[in-house]
Amino acid sequence: FFIGKYRLYHQGKNKMKIILASSGGFCSGVKRAYGLIKNNYKKYPRPIYILGDLVHNNHVIAETESWGIKKISNPLKIKRGTLIIPAHGCDPKIFSLPNLKKVHLVNATCPKVSKIIAKAKMLLEEGRKVLIFGDKDHVEVKAANEAIENKGLIISDISQLKTLLKKKSKQFGKNKFGLISQTTQNAENYKRLKEVLKKAKLKIKILDTICSATRRRQEEVSQLAKKADIIIIIGSPTSANSSRLYQIAHKINRNTYFIDSPEEIKKKTFRKDKIIGISAGASTPKNIIKAVEEEIKQM
Repeated sequence: FFIGKYRLYHQGKNKMKIILASSGGFCSGVKRAYGLIKNNYKKYPRPIYILGDLVHNNHVIAETESWGIKKISNPLKIKRGTLIIPAHGCDPKIFSLPNLKKVHLVNATCPKVSKIIAKAKMLLEEGRKVLIFGDKDHVEVKAANEAIENKGLIISDISQLKTLLKKKSKQFGKNKFGLISQTTQNAENYKRLKEVLKKAKLKIKILDTICSATRRRQEEVSQLAKKADIIIIIGSPTSANSSRLYQIAHKINRNTYFIDSPEEIKKKTFRKDKIIGISAGASTPKNIIKAVEEEIKQM
């Protein structure tokens, strides 16, 4: 039965309860990318290459490999077949590479990622220094910065911003700025970062580019961490949004576990009278969530 946003399984008197977060699993951008490739890969000219990983989930990566899709890091090496652009986007210059003129390009970039790339360009065209709140090595952040010729300033946390404000106070005061965020960043941290920038009284345009699905998941897992005795976050270690769900939940509830597969649950022991909350990242397949849920029920 349902309690608010959550589905609660009651396993009987004095037995384990499972609360499953309704927002866990594929977001719209991942659904689009996954569906686009799964439904069409048999029609694509061979060989089929993908620029990195379609999404940051080990199970999805293994599945795309089983379809005969090869991962490649250098698009300059491709002269025929198909090249898939992953959900996290890429350097826009790739689309105009001369060696790809005869290559079938499939753009699986999440529309929300495409929007932050477009907004980064817009801010630069307005004569602003672009600040990007995100993980400097994340594909999405790199794509947004590459779109503006790597002229952006990537900020990974609030302490880094405060240090920059102290060191470059004169430069920050004279220039016009624009702020965007990686779509899967921590919404609360972004809020605090915006407050720091407002207090610094910069000439800045602030854009809210964290996607609504990310906000919803983070809000839900925060509430779930308060309700449950134990929290399980399902996602691959390479998934930024899954890692952030773990960080948010763990800060509230120390009995939080981050797992990638149901096999990892078998190694853990939980008391029968506990309430277990389950959430999952935006690239975690439903069948993996279900398998974890079933494994817990069998304990």
